[in-house]
Amino acid sequence: MAPVLPSDDVVFRNNVVPQIREKLAEYEDQNNKGNDVVWKIALSYNSDFSTADLTALKATHALIVKEEETICNLQLIVVFHRGLLYLSARRLAPADANIRDWFMNEFGVSYVTILRYQAFAALILRYPRLIVCGLSFTQIMKHKDRIMKYLKEDTQLETRLTDVINISAQDTPVDIHPSVECNVPKCRFSVDPDYFYEDCYYDPAAEDTPADVEWEAWFAEVSRKEDFWKILFGGNEEMETSLQDSINELTISQLPTSDI
Repeated sequence: MAPVLPSDDVVFRNNVVPQIREKLAEYEDQNNKGNDVVWKIALSYNSDFSTADLTALKATHALIVKEEETICNLQLIVVFHRGLLYLSARRLAPADANIRDWFMNEFGVSYVTILRYQAFAALILRYPRLIVCGLSFTQIMKHKDRIMKYLKEDTQLETRLTDVINISAQDTPVDIHPSVECNVPKCRFSVDPDYFYEDCYYDPAAEDTPADVEWEAWFAEVSRKEDFWKILFGGNEEMETSLQDSINELTISQLPTSDI
């Protein structure tokens, strides 16, 4: 029989928080030594196990586990940039647009999916070093509100997480600077592995769509301001310029209406 996990609150306190502390300390130690964090998939292990002895299998096992961790870490980078794109695209929506319909029409993605990625990106902008703590995208979204509540009490840990992160991802430098002005939406998302199919069952008229009315009103307002990019990126000119260039290259065009 599979082990029964305790409550989410117990797992967060007994497992998630200690892991955040451990992985953050590892990153800080490497950073203080001037060592770069490098996430790169090599797939250099031998996948022919037919003649391998136990020693060889254990060595290969260590390589595979490391590759699996790297894949998870790289996913966080991609997910962060996707959320950042959705946050940035908000400023292109007409002032009188129904924002849920606008995102669906322009990107072919339901608002619940948009909001999930926006929430992740906003959380990482607040606490950049959370991205090196070994938690998956799903875990971070599951415990998002617990993390924010906990950090209000543990201000020392909050300060350590609220610092610039420097990573080399597939030989591409990724620097994330903190933005204390970027609010994070307070709403819960499904952590069922089948959440990928949410768009198939999305009903824009449903009352159960995750939402944070106060956050949406705040973000609609700041997206119109001249200093929007500074709010999003904490005034870091390099991140600001890089994403502005990318967003300015986007051509927003009406997509065919989705049948799902």
